[in-house]
Amino acid sequence: MRHVVTDFRFPATFESHGESWQAERVDTFSAAAVLRSDLVVVNQDIKAGLLAKALGKKVVIVDVILRPPAGVKQHLVRFALGRIDYFIHYFRDVRGYKAAWGIGPDRSGYVPFKPNLRGRYVPSDREGGYIVCFGQSCRDYDTYFAATRGLNAVMPFRDLAILKEHGSLISGIPDHVRVIPNDGSQKDAAHILDDAMLVVVPIRKDNICSSSIGTYLNAMYLGKPCILTEGPGVSDVLTDQAVIVPPG
Repeated sequence: MRHVVTDFRFPATFESHGESWQAERVDTFSAAAVLRSDLVVVNQDIKAGLLAKALGKKVVIVDVILRPPAGVKQHLVRFALGRIDYFIHYFRDVRGYKAAWGIGPDRSGYVPFKPNLRGRYVPSDREGGYIVCFGQSCRDYDTYFAATRGLNAVMPFRDLAILKEHGSLISGIPDHVRVIPNDGSQKDAAHILDDAMLVVVPIRKDNICSSSIGTYLNAMYLGKPCILTEGPGVSDVLTDQAVIVPPG
């Protein structure tokens, strides 16, 4: 029986491609745990993946989040990522990853994501009263502000410095946008989205990975129409389930 070490919830035992596997779930990828394995499956953590490669193991990294590169660091990271055996993404369009980081279709697989609120909150079926832009990663809040002048627009409160750290474009909150509380919990996310009439997720033009899929799936689960920026995790996954528009 082969052995996989992972920080995901795997079945204790399973069959794959005619082989029997036993899964060991860990919180930390210690050298001892990695050495016991035939395969290491890591959620996002590049450093853990490189540790496993240094110990001679096959490595799969799931949902690695990469931004457009800047400076000499790009070459170091690209070299390190070149050692990883396989990547699983929540988006299909890996052209940006291939160009920037050398992660192409030959080392990539796609799996669907899920609405995190499913099974935790029951949709209310109420129409809602405002337009909301939700989330912090790679958001183009300036476009949202410009597009909603004269409309009932809200934004869940976030420290502007934190938004900028996550690559969002935001110069300031205009007077016509009402700030509403949000403690970052799934409970608050459910209430904010459920109270919306429309959920919009504008994403930066230079985005190269899925940066809105969790938000829009939660919104759709709650029965809300969505306007989304085209790109990875949107136009490569959806067809007619949302209004999809060019960046900006």
